[in-house]
Amino acid sequence: MTDSAIQACPLGAGEVVEVCVVGADRKPLADIAVELQRAPDQVLRLLTGSDGSARFEGLEEGDYSLSLFELDQDAWSLAETSVVGTAVQGNPKPAAWQNPPQASVASPIRHTISAGESTISLSELHGHFAQTIWADPGNESLRQGRQDMNALLPGDELTIPARRRKTMAASIGKRYVLQRKGIPAIYRLQVRSGGRPVGRCAYLLTVDKHLVLDGWTDDNGVLATWLPAQSREGVLEIQSNGYWSDLTLRLRFGGLGPLEDDQGVAHRLANLGILVRREGAPSADELEAAVRTFQGLQGLEVTGRIDSLLRERLYAVHDQSSDDVGQ
Repeated sequence: MTDSAIQACPLGAGEVVEVCVVGADRKPLADIAVELQRAPDQVLRLLTGSDGSARFEGLEEGDYSLSLFELDQDAWSLAETSVVGTAVQGNPKPAAWQNPPQASVASPIRHTISAGESTISLSELHGHFAQTIWADPGNESLRQGRQDMNALLPGDELTIPARRRKTMAASIGKRYVLQRKGIPAIYRLQVRSGGRPVGRCAYLLTVDKHLVLDGWTDDNGVLATWLPAQSREGVLEIQSNGYWSDLTLRLRFGGLGPLEDDQGVAHRLANLGILVRREGAPSADELEAAVRTFQGLQGLEVTGRIDSLLRERLYAVHDQSSDDVGQ
């Protein structure tokens, strides 16, 4: 899952241009729109298949350009170029060039955050790189009030900028591997028990009740895996001494509240297995008891109060050991 090698896409041959679209995990992505253009009024459009590939056939010598036209210019890049192979035998059918559809006027979107949404989940839906959205000038005030772009509250206003088109030159007989940036999302979590990292242990992570991932924590108890950007919740089981232990954590991927808000503090304490996760917000007594437990485990003064020192320690233990998805 963390192998950096790009998975192979099928190769063809002849007067063709081949494209393979892969994700940030370097695995093929399906249903990505690809456009090959010969002239302003001559385009071919295909969707990538389950193997991530799209193949444009029946081409002649000439100048061409490629685009992932439903993605912003920051959301994809060229990863590899290679030669397809020898020419197709026989008389290939000429490409059926078409006039491009009339493009709509692009404009920014002002989006109101709903429960379970994050910048990265919205970046996938709107064809953006998450950091491009977060860095947009329209989000300056939101950045001042929120430390983490994936820890937002329902009702927060997020500006999603207009997509900008990018093209690249293409030649017949070539295969291009194009990579989607930031999708899927990398998820990291430091697993702790009794305040100590649980290192070199096998785990099972069930995501949204259907996707099951397995692997090992590293020496510092950190697990790292790729998750769909729309992931919402998970159940993590840890193996100890060859047996599945009682250490089972219910994780929240979408909808992590900001650390500046008490709700975000509760989310993090629940992800760390200190606060029992229930529907709705915990009671004041439940939250205070969890805060006291965390303070004791971290060697802080046990007051039960949520203060700046508690938030700083939660950030170090929880947020700095995770990335992108937002637990």
